Amino acid sequence: MAGSGSDAEQVIVRVLREDGTRCERCVAHRAEMRISEIAPILEGLRARREIAVRHGRCPECQSLTQTFSVSAVDTQRVGIGSSAWWSDPLWPVSGPAARRVFALTKLRMLDEKKFREVMWAMFRRGIEPADINRDQWLDILLDMGAMPTEVRDVMSKLGFAPFRIGD
Repeated sequence: MAGSGSDAEQVIVRVLREDGTRCERCVAHRAEMRISEIAPILEGLRARREIAVRHGRCPECQSLTQTFSVSAVDTQRVGIGSSAWWSDPLWPVSGPAARRVFALTKLRMLDEKKFREVMWAMFRRGIEPADINRDQWLDILLDMGAMPTEVRDVMSKLGFAPFRIGD
């Protein structure tokens, strides 16, 4: 067994670096740990943005499930990791409404607590994704920690005219 705390974290990150994207079960198998042991460690690594989490097919076992990777996370400047969104098999090819729901889902998965706080502060009475305007999207993305290049990219993908932050 790999150990606990930072030793276990290092083993898990090493496994993901060496093997690439994997599901929880495959990471546990390769790290020689139980799923019940790695689940909270993966959550901690995700919360600190040391690993990326997405829904997809595990390259190892082919299960369609939550997958983990370190390659999608820029360790120098994390941001929201939106560059990995566009290769996600669930990314809607057409329709700005579906893309906006997808983007909100990704932001919620990134940091659910922060996402709820941001959305509550802006929309106490709730709002439909299609009704969120350009300036509100800008605020959401920045509040969630998006870097300027990510903001421009996401806004463009969501159907908003290109702009520079401050416009």
